[in-house]
Amino acid sequence: MVETMKSSEFGPPAIDETEFDALFDVYLRPLKSGNARRIFRILSEEKAAGAITTLDIQAKLKKRGVKLGKKEINGWLHSLDDAGLAEKGDERGKPTTIEYDDKYTFDLWSLTGLGEEIARGIPRVLGTNSSLFKASPERSIHEISKMDHVERALALRRLGEISMLASILQELSRAGGELDGAELMRRLRPNQNALDRALSSLSNSSPGEKLVIRRRRREGFKVRLLSLIGIRLRETWTYGLTEDGARLAEALWPGEGLGH
Repeated sequence: MVETMKSSEFGPPAIDETEFDALFDVYLRPLKSGNARRIFRILSEEKAAGAITTLDIQAKLKKRGVKLGKKEINGWLHSLDDAGLAEKGDERGKPTTIEYDDKYTFDLWSLTGLGEEIARGIPRVLGTNSSLFKASPERSIHEISKMDHVERALALRRLGEISMLASILQELSRAGGELDGAELMRRLRPNQNALDRALSSLSNSSPGEKLVIRRRRREGFKVRLLSLIGIRLRETWTYGLTEDGARLAEALWPGEGLGH
């Protein structure tokens, strides 16, 4: 009983089966078409301009190498309208995103509230918010830690998948296109240089931003003895979380570390 209450209180909300089916059969159905998706994106990207005309949309499509006639554009707009994602204004107007001197007016289109909500949700579903890739690794990981638990888990998983996929493609390419499984696994392990760069980035931040602290490992008797006869071994270091690092790790993976 306690576990059930925890699940309903802290887990993802229950999904109504009818509404779940409607999401794909009604609202997202027109987005199966590439042309409908392109028009949907244009309406989303031009939200700041307000409602835009079919001529605006046609010009934007042309810039992307897509040539559609007004009749085709209107057809896709009406399919978005039928799904509740876009709506036609009561009045007509002139283009607002391109130069236009003619007197002729056009239908004005914009996303509905539902359409805007879906447009905002797509980056969350993909887990690839572009701002994460523009910021430094430290800044990105802080941004992820501020997400709600569902978005955070998805973002971390997606970043891990992207990193793994990129590494696999790189290693296969370096090997001429093919590797056996054991060798690929060996190559996917972080090499010392990559590990040093990552740890150096974490431990050399400014004092108020340090997440990891580096300490020179205490030399044992054997190392000291070898140094007396002129044999110097490579310095070794130990790494530990700072208080900020521990708090960030707890925010990213609640309940997984530090004695839990």
